[in-house]
Amino acid sequence: MGGNFDWLVVNRLTLNEIKTECLLFLATNSKSNKTWTPSVRINNSSLTFAKHTKYLGVIIDTKLTFKNHIQLLISKLRKWVGIFRKISPLLTTQVKHVIYNSMFLPHLLYAIELYGSAPDTTLNALQIVQNKAIKALFQLPRLFPTDILYKELKIANIKILFKTRALSLLWKLLNEDSVLNLHYVIKEQFAPAPHRYQFRDNKNFNISYKKSSFTSSSTMKLLLLWNSLPTEVKAQTTYTKFQESLGCYLNYHMTP
Repeated sequence: MGGNFDWLVVNRLTLNEIKTECLLFLATNSKSNKTWTPSVRINNSSLTFAKHTKYLGVIIDTKLTFKNHIQLLISKLRKWVGIFRKISPLLTTQVKHVIYNSMFLPHLLYAIELYGSAPDTTLNALQIVQNKAIKALFQLPRLFPTDILYKELKIANIKILFKTRALSLLWKLLNEDSVLNLHYVIKEQFAPAPHRYQFRDNKNFNISYKKSSFTSSSTMKLLLLWNSLPTEVKAQTTYTKFQESLGCYLNYHMTP
């Protein structure tokens, strides 16, 4: 870590060794010794290895399950269920939408591009909290059907929010210049399949895999989701038009 420390010194930056943690990421099927951890030292101080840590408000774990982040998010949002139930009789429908969009929705949207790729078994608890909060705010019975709930109120559930934000991010990476290395990786490694003729799927990614388990990664899931979109959605030339087209498709053609 000498080189990294020298870089900090040259740029007149300091690192708080006490607050700095290391995470060791291993593939779930890795055959390496999972009990082994490397020794990382900087400025003659050993850094601590952790199973999860918070970075920019997101709790990242070594297996990228985001369970800890989702659990923390659930504990924050549960408090709003009781608050919504108490203030709901005093509000108009328009004001209720404003309160939901300003007080509840931002918590769900923050970093949903990351934690939204978690398995359904992990996200279900968060989805239940969203269901309860919306029913409390709009004074709906506890057993009110959730599929009708979101359609009538025109509110997106967790899955739709994730798909909208993740696909919008992917559209930007494909169509706008970016300094992110990910932009070049996608362009070079997952470039849309070339065709001699203009087929309807010429906007799809050319993906090949030998085992179905290969599709379990977050990146692969996102690329497969992109391929499932209609050509007219993927072919939109501006970000605004893409979001509008994507919103119509997700709201009316995909099940929650």
